[in-house]
This record gives sequence, structure tokens and C-alpha cells, in this order.
Amino acid sequence: MDSIQEIVDDLARTISRSVAVDDQDLNLLAASSHYDDADPARIEALIGRVVSPERARWAREQGVFRAIEPMRLLGSLELGIKPRLVVPVRVDRELVALLWIIDDGRIAADELAAVTVAAGRIRLVLDRRARAREEEWAEVRALALELLSDRPLEGDEIAAELAAAGYFAGSAHFRVLLVSPTARERLDTGEHAAVERALRSALHFLSRHSWLTTQVDGLVVGIVGSLAPLTADRQTAIAETVARESSATLEVAFGGSVADLGLVHRSYEQSLIVRTVRRRRAGRSPLWDDGSSEDLLVGIAAAPIPRHLFPGALDDVLSKESPKSLDVLRSFLDHGGNVSQVHLELGVHRTTIYYRLDRFRDRTGLDLDDGRTRLLVQLWLLAADLGLIGSAES
Repeated sequence: MDSIQEIVDDLARTISRSVAVDDQDLNLLAASSHYDDADPARIEALIGRVVSPERARWAREQGVFRAIEPMRLLGSLELGIKPRLVVPVRVDRELVALLWIIDDGRIAADELAAVTVAAGRIRLVLDRRARAREEEWAEVRALALELLSDRPLEGDEIAAELAAAGYFAGSAHFRVLLVSPTARERLDTGEHAAVERALRSALHFLSRHSWLTTQVDGLVVGIVGSLAPLTADRQTAIAETVARESSATLEVAFGGSVADLGLVHRSYEQSLIVRTVRRRRAGRSPLWDDGSSEDLLVGIAAAPIPRHLFPGALDDVLSKESPKSLDVLRSFLDHGGNVSQVHLELGVHRTTIYYRLDRFRDRTGLDLDDGRTRLLVQLWLLAADLGLIGSAES
């Protein structure tokens, strides 16, 4: 079967025009020789093998990624883009390539027919590649599942197999990101392709073999490798891109960084905890690195904490105290017993703060001047807020 480069060269000779083919992310796959019609956009793409962000945005605004049939584009003088004919190439309705021809509208009918034939030949090549790649990815995803299954004795072996397949070359740090729907527990089967597209966009700064994905319990788990640990700003940008690309239907939770691919199951466990806490406590960052006591509590409470392990008087407080009184108690504990900070945070008068704290002492018999008692009450409040306390019968 002909290569894409051969198909492009054949078409360019037939129609005497410059031809190029990009993948679905606007990375250059093949380009013909110039036919005295080159523009700055074409020259830049040939040199860098990818278009600039401004020209990529222009292409998106023209609707080329949604196209199902050839489109004529007027070009952009400001961006150095001449008029073009663009032909989408799809496999099973999924966009796999864009065939670009510099043309001012004078292309003849027989030349259009040649373009259609060339697009069909490109589709066959990419279809065959995709099927071969899917077989490879199935093996890679199986290896990724093994990495996530907490088998440290096999971790080095699995990492070696992934390296042999070309993954994570030059990576010294690894991190898991967990992609899930914002309003549901699991992704639908048809959503996985959309997740892959969103991640390709979010991880554009990494080579394609620096990250991989697999599926666990209806969620997409990504393992990302990098030379240096991803910064907080970079992680936040990834999360924002995934949300934007999915119209806010997807969210990301990050585990921490590990320096050994065989230990990436730890980052995976952390990402699961972040997701759980975010769903139970508003405002929790999607980054494990921004962690707090809630993360630790969720991590160690594999099952609901038996209610009888806490002082019985606390149950009465939870059911009888007003939300405002509980807010005072939380703030008092969060600020290490500093009443002035409680006043500044909640805007509650100091007299009211002391009254509510004294009432708590009277009802429970617990001395909040004692550090260990404060720790016990704070753990109880966190566990209650996170839904970690079992029923009275548990």
C-alpha cells in the first residue's frame, strides 16, 4: 500500500498545486513540493511540522474539525493564509486527517475528482495504521492496568516492557491523572474517545509516548511521564483544558509525583482520594499536592468509621446544634483555638463565639483547651462532613 507521502506527491503532480496532510491535531503528516503558491502558513508548517496556535485557532473557528465534506476557506491575510480547499478524512466517522490544497477556487472538476480519490487512499492508509495501533494500545493499556494494581514486585518488569514499546523515554517523574464525569460516577462507553481528544489537547506540550491511558471502573486513568515534576500551574492548566474541551462535563483529579514508574499505583490511589474529597467538600483543589487532613482521613477510612468509636455526646451535638454553631466550632479548631481569627473569618462577635464554645463544653463534657481533645473533635467533624461515619448499628 502507498504511503501518505506518495499519495500527496501523486496528487500534487496531477493538479499542479501544493498539497499537505495534517493529523487531527494539526501535526504535519506529509507535504508535497511547492507549486509557486506557497504562503507563510505552509512554510511555517513545513519547518516546524505543526501550525502556530493562532493558525490552529483560525482553523477551529472555520469549522474544519466538524466538517464531513470538502470545505473552501477564504484564508486570512493577517495570518498569512491563502485560500484553501480542505478535505476531512474520517474513519468510522472519527476525524483522522485533513487534506489541505492551496486553491483560489479555480480547481477543475476532474482535479476535484483526483482529490476525492486521494482522500480515499489516505483514509485506507490511516485506517490500517489505526487498527495496528489499537492492537498495540490494547497491550499497553493492559500493562498500565498492571501498574495500577499495586504489585510493586512486578513494577520494574512492567516498566521495562513499556520502555521497549517506546513509552516514557527520558521521563524521570510520573503522575496519574484521573478523568471522570462531573455529574455522574462513571463514563459512558462512547465518552472515552472524547476523553482521549481532550487529553491530547491538554497534554500537547508532551510527546505522544510520554503519556498513556487505560480504563478502570468506568473512568479514564492517565499516566503522565516528564523530565521534571509537573508544576501546580501546569496541572491546573491541564484540568482547565479538559474542562473546556468537554464543555465542563469532565473533571480531572491528580495524584502526586513518583520517581519510579513501578510505584505509580501510589499516585493512582492519591488521585482516587482527591476525587472523593472533591465530591464531598466544595472547593477542594484537583491537585494532591494541595492536600489536607481530609485526604488522609479518606485514605485511612477504607470502610465507614464505627459511630461508637467517637464520644456519644458528639452525636447529639451534630443533630441538635445549629449550622452556625458548628461553623464556629470548625473555625475555632481550624485556627488552633484562636478566637480572633474566628471573629475575622466568620464576622461573629467574640462574646457569641465564647458562648457557643462554652455551650459545646457543657453539652459534651469535652475540654477544648486540651490539644488531644481538639484533635478528636476535629477528626469527628471532618469524618461527619465527608460521610465517613457509619450508622448506629455499624
